[in-house]
Amino acid sequence: MPKFRAALVTSEVTFVPENYSLLVDELLAHDAVVALIVLKNSDFKLSLKALGSMVLGAKQVGRQLLLNQLAALRSRRRKRTEALSKKYLELPDVKSPHSLETFRELDLDLIINARTRFIYPKSLLEIPRLGCVNIHHGLLPDQRGTMCDLWALQAKVDSGFTVHWMNPKIDDGNIIEAHVVSKADENRKDYLDHIRRASMDEAKILKVLLDQMVEGRIPDGFPNLQAERRAHFKNPTPSEIKIMRAEGICL
Repeated sequence: MPKFRAALVTSEVTFVPENYSLLVDELLAHDAVVALIVLKNSDFKLSLKALGSMVLGAKQVGRQLLLNQLAALRSRRRKRTEALSKKYLELPDVKSPHSLETFRELDLDLIINARTRFIYPKSLLEIPRLGCVNIHHGLLPDQRGTMCDLWALQAKVDSGFTVHWMNPKIDDGNIIEAHVVSKADENRKDYLDHIRRASMDEAKILKVLLDQMVEGRIPDGFPNLQAERRAHFKNPTPSEIKIMRAEGICL
């Protein structure tokens, strides 16, 4: 029986504590994950964005972004991946002929997309035998867009993430699991603490999912229905950050 082959795709730099290593390390240790593909996003503009976040009041998020940039320079992920005798690849995008050919050469059953803001073209979605799954940081089908988990904390409603099948539409595709990390009645206000805990839960759920797929149990998921008045979030503006901080949210 051929070995199940999955690849984890993530950004070179994230704003998750420890640069998302709590998820990346756990999934790399899974036998089914044969490669880590890192999408390059570290540049001078990202440093400016981090500094700008700090000036606007999101001091923890901006500082973490800078720390993660420095960590990326030390190639910790590459060393960790190669120590496990797995492939480490860096790509500038997910659309170029070179990038698509790189994915094809891996002969994958599944791609797991974790904290990238790259939109996968149909040509990439069709490469893995089973398709691609995404970790969306909001509770679908109601919370769509970017930084949904932060907006949920601000609104004092359940906040978490969703693992779903990917299709050419954003935040679409059948839902495999929607998981609450911070309940509405817990009144949690530390955003970095929330996403750190979320990354641990994401790793656990995806490891179980990989185990199931290795055994041939492929979940169809359930429809990701879009309500007429669904929420669609964007990155908070400076004025919105100011309001969040005034409400006690730690950024």
